Amino acid sequence: TAITGLIQGEYTLKHTDEDGCTYAEAPVILEEPDPIVIVQASVSLPHSPYNISCYDASDGSITLDINGGHWYGGYDFDWEVLEGGSVIDTALQNQDNLRAGTYSVSVYDIQGCSVSDTFELIQPTQIMIAVETDSSLSGTTSLNCFGDNNGAIRVQASGGEGPYEYKWEDGSSGQNRENLGAGNYTITVTDSIGCSVTDTIEITEPPPLKIDSM
Repeated sequence: TAITGLIQGEYTLKHTDEDGCTYAEAPVILEEPDPIVIVQASVSLPHSPYNISCYDASDGSITLDINGGHWYGGYDFDWEVLEGGSVIDTALQNQDNLRAGTYSVSVYDIQGCSVSDTFELIQPTQIMIAVETDSSLSGTTSLNCFGDNNGAIRVQASGGEGPYEYKWEDGSSGQNRENLGAGNYTITVTDSIGCSVTDTIEITEPPPLKIDSM
């Protein structure tokens, strides 16, 4: 006869014969394995408190150290992306090249015992560049006349982690530019943790005046 559903502990089998004599077998001790434990979970932290280096980057990682359970048979892993995040290989122990998001993992041993945990990877906010340029009197171009060199650009960054460094393609620095002619002007804004964004601003001018001879 099999007895199932027993918990950890010591059990003694006793049986009585037809004469009323009782006999006891040697005690049987049922032991349970140690619980599966995620001993340590190392999550990327390039810039505290961020787990991703810059907005929309995919350089996050989660590394697991597992112990306990029926360790002799190894472990199986089942990852899931709960929110945001990247497409991942769900069967790997460790995950790399992750985007910001929420990830969960369940770890199983050879007997199906399991443990689960959830990790949230956060990223800096996106750097935004607000641009203001002068307008001509007509409002259709940046400069009043063809060939003028009195255009101006003013930029203001937000998001990311200030303070910011403003660098123009021609080597100039600073938020504001003056005495500009028509053309494209490219600026790169870098924040204090090394994240950057680039934008190109166009200064426009009207076409040259033409005098048609009679």
